[in-house]
Amino acid sequence: MPAPSLSPRRYYNLPPLEGTQRRFVVGDIHGCLDTFRHAVEKVMQLRTDDQLILLGDYIDRGPANRATLDYVMQLTAQGYRVFPLLGNHEYNLLDALENYDRRYLRMY
Repeated sequence: MPAPSLSPRRYYNLPPLEGTQRRFVVGDIHGCLDTFRHAVEKVMQLRTDDQLILLGDYIDRGPANRATLDYVMQLTAQGYRVFPLLGNHEYNLLDALENYDRRYLRMY
């Protein structure tokens, strides 16, 4: 099976931290938007100069898959330094969409 057509940007060169910048790394959100939002806004208290690296798996299993993706895009649009990486769950969704196999598409 050929790999799905993905974004040409396959990796990031993270800029070095400067001054009071902080770097946070989060993975496996799996559609749990309330928990992720709480972590970003209340626990991390993310600032626009911080770096937030997301390790993928934003979707699948949780109750708010689309809203989680919308929130990640909203953070970027608001000027936060977010570095989202593609996880295997997003990869599988893109593969299912490209090959349109109804058996797998139902999972998402």
